[in-house]
Amino acid sequence: MSMNSDAVSSPSNTPFTGHHPAPALGEMARQGLLGIGVPAAHGGSGGNMRDFFHEVARLAAWSPAAACVLAVQRHFIELLRHAQNVGLASYRLPLLLEGHISGACTATWPQSPLPPLLARDTGRGWRLTGAMQAVPNIGDDWYLLTAWVRTLPSKAPVLLMLSSEQDGLRRTSLSNGRADVRFASVLASEVYFREDEVAHENADEIARLMRPVAAWLRCAIATGRARARLAVEHHPGLPGELAVNQIVDRLLHGVGSSSEMPPEAEIAQAMQALTRTT
Repeated sequence: MSMNSDAVSSPSNTPFTGHHPAPALGEMARQGLLGIGVPAAHGGSGGNMRDFFHEVARLAAWSPAAACVLAVQRHFIELLRHAQNVGLASYRLPLLLEGHISGACTATWPQSPLPPLLARDTGRGWRLTGAMQAVPNIGDDWYLLTAWVRTLPSKAPVLLMLSSEQDGLRRTSLSNGRADVRFASVLASEVYFREDEVAHENADEIARLMRPVAAWLRCAIATGRARARLAVEHHPGLPGELAVNQIVDRLLHGVGSSSEMPPEAEIAQAMQALTRTT
């Protein structure tokens, strides 16, 4: 396959430059990347999360932007698979797996999650106002994002699903015209939502499950980047590459699904170790 702006596959001898653009989500879906590790019953191709880790790492060696798009989209898919609102997940998952719409998690993907937004009860639903800064994987026209929202001061925040189709939601690109990870700020101004748009009643609960998944996927990106640097600076098979492989083996041990992630502290140690291999 030739390497162009929409291609995902890359030759194994392509050096890391960091300048390859991220491919379109649709192309990722056509190559079956978004469904790796997703059970067939949920629209995926089966396999496990270890398979997906390797795919993210492979992409990161060629284009960190491509790997980040893939990881953020897949993290969003994984969150929906574990959300309480089964109807919402069933409706949105096919579009996400087919790459027709992008998804981002402001509460569970960032290393420093955005604070909960405040919602005003109208008696028939809620009105939401607030800003979400530097959100990755926000498409130009059609996107989904989840956010922590506090509907009552004394109640734990809910995890709300927002859609670009909703009135009062405005996107401002932060990517300076680059088609890479598509960072954007999203401003909500009196956005109306109902109870059936809440993905999970207790956002803290699902965040405890999904944050280790996000950290683990960021390690996959770091793995690919470390391998690419080693390929440029050294010959394969030297201690640096062996050290990366050992770190990855420990990270993947016992992981089959997103509910089997290592503790976050262990993932953080692996991330630090990866930075010391080059």
